[in-house]
Amino acid sequence: RCFSTIQPGSVGYEGVYAAYYLLSGHQVDPAALGGRYGNTFLYDYPVITNDNLDEWLGKLDTLQKGEYDVLKLPPMTPDQIKERWFLE
Repeated sequence: RCFSTIQPGSVGYEGVYAAYYLLSGHQVDPAALGGRYGNTFLYDYPVITNDNLDEWLGKLDTLQKGEYDVLKLPPMTPDQIKERWFLE
């Protein structure tokens, strides 16, 4: 049986772009925030199960290796950060 998640990678890099967009006058999309106090950018953590294991095995070459060969999602591009977390 399989149940796993893949953590996002390069959150520091993404944080720099989030700060850039904030300092450039972009407004944070309230729907992009969550967490205990509602002030944390939300991530889509993929959940791997038996049902989608084959799909994720096909995506192994798109993932990054972290410490101890832990797989991580690649960082979002600046455009993805802007689209996901900020209002147009």
